[in-house]
Amino acid sequence: WNTGTTNLIRVATPGLTSLPGPPLYVIATPDTVLEGDTVQIEIFLGTTQIAVDSIYGLAFTIEFDSTLIDTTYMPFDYSVGWMGVQGVDLLTFEKKFLSHGKVDVAITRTDHLNLGGAGIIVSTGVVIIDNIGARLSVAPPFVPLPISISNVRAVTASEYYFSLTNQGTQVEIDTLGTTGLNE
Repeated sequence: WNTGTTNLIRVATPGLTSLPGPPLYVIATPDTVLEGDTVQIEIFLGTTQIAVDSIYGLAFTIEFDSTLIDTTYMPFDYSVGWMGVQGVDLLTFEKKFLSHGKVDVAITRTDHLNLGGAGIIVSTGVVIIDNIGARLSVAPPFVPLPISISNVRAVTASEYYFSLTNQGTQVEIDTLGTTGLNE
């Protein structure tokens, strides 16, 4: 997966399966925050009911509203994931376009073996800006921060592409919450 370039090795993209695949989804904690709070974002692949039976690599884009977060901070942690150990049998990559509200992420195994499972694959976090009212023309009591996944590509070790279902989430930012020091 190359950011902004085309790989000419394949003339055409292999067909995707027509059956819905395991889910790739986002859980944000907490789901309601105050201005200035940090939101933990976890990306999950598969569930106990619909696990992934064979995967080798995965690429996707995380999208969000860049006007609501601190665009200088978004660390990624792959050590929490089930797809492998970074530097041992897992290679990871993220290309951040934070001011444009997106991050391209790629995760691939390096041992030429498929893996099956379900659970968290990567964790990150964002800090909610503390002056939302100044950035929006009208700041309602709760401002939604949608976090979605797009451009999903999953592949097996034998280069078979398969589909995943994807689902985002939304964090509610309470702009009327009281912060500061008591008198």
